Amino acid sequence: MTEVYVVNRADGWGWRLGSFEIRVGSSSSDGGVTNPMCGAGGYSVADGQGASFFCRPSLYRRYVTIRNTLVTGQQNVAIALCEVEVYSVRRAAGAPTALSHTVIAPSESRGPRVNFTWSRPHQENGIIRNYSLFYSHTEDQESVHAQTFGPNTFSYTVDVLGGETYQFYVRAVTINPGTNASLAVAIPEYAPSVGPDNAVSSKVNETTYTISWAPVPREKSYGKVILYEVNMRMGPRSRRSITSDRGVNSTDTYLVLYRLEICARYDISVRAYTKAGPGPYGQRSILETSKPCSPWGLTATNFDRTQVTLKWKEPLVTSREGLKYTVKYLGKKDYNKTFVSSG
Repeated sequence: MTEVYVVNRADGWGWRLGSFEIRVGSSSSDGGVTNPMCGAGGYSVADGQGASFFCRPSLYRRYVTIRNTLVTGQQNVAIALCEVEVYSVRRAAGAPTALSHTVIAPSESRGPRVNFTWSRPHQENGIIRNYSLFYSHTEDQESVHAQTFGPNTFSYTVDVLGGETYQFYVRAVTINPGTNASLAVAIPEYAPSVGPDNAVSSKVNETTYTISWAPVPREKSYGKVILYEVNMRMGPRSRRSITSDRGVNSTDTYLVLYRLEICARYDISVRAYTKAGPGPYGQRSILETSKPCSPWGLTATNFDRTQVTLKWKEPLVTSREGLKYTVKYLGKKDYNKTFVSSG
């Protein structure tokens, strides 16, 4: 015999197991108190807990005695305990059986999940104290998640990432961990649940801007994002403007927009795609392009006492819809300080 596992009571009488010894041998006289002692003795176990005590070297024969050495007054205290297990070789439990799973599709409030179930091992080889569950997935195989359950728990629901394959392991634990049962679960991809946020723009020149945004968090994408669609809605900034939509795709989290209209207002929104399709657009942001540059090459010709002809060249960058010009003038006479002509 190599090991004795003792469980104390949890009903208020556990104090009676405050000091005890274990003896193993072939004699049953006087309850086996003369047999060789297993270990040093003076053992104790907390209320409601279990503990293993090892015989080194191993002891032989068939009688095992647990003797209380706690003394009150002139008498030994009557022993009180819950259970005793004796092991000649530490045998672990077999693998749990009937492994199965159900993939739960995303809802408005939750992402995809897996419900994992199992049953007791055919060979328990002792009292099962708990079940240990371990799992990881292909995107981060180095991170192993672990959960421990009571002996009467046979299911667990876990949040998962869409588009990944999860490897689950579950085992029963008696004194030693038992054999693992394993199951691989491939999670489908789903359309993202949210759109990218914080789309911002930066000016390159009057008609070219860069748009960038934060990627959709992995736990919200429900799959691997394969591209982003940028929607540009040119809204009415002036009475001559009309509303129009335009979409551009990008595999990065930024996009350079060329040949934009000047003096225009664009509503920018972005959505992500997985293999399952597009998600919703994120919050819209506003892009207002620059005002036109000043006309140049201003000259005056054909002027006489009452009129003058002005000529100029249009700005280097203009709106596709053309421009309207406003001419302001101010006239004075040196010999008449009160004269002013403006318009």
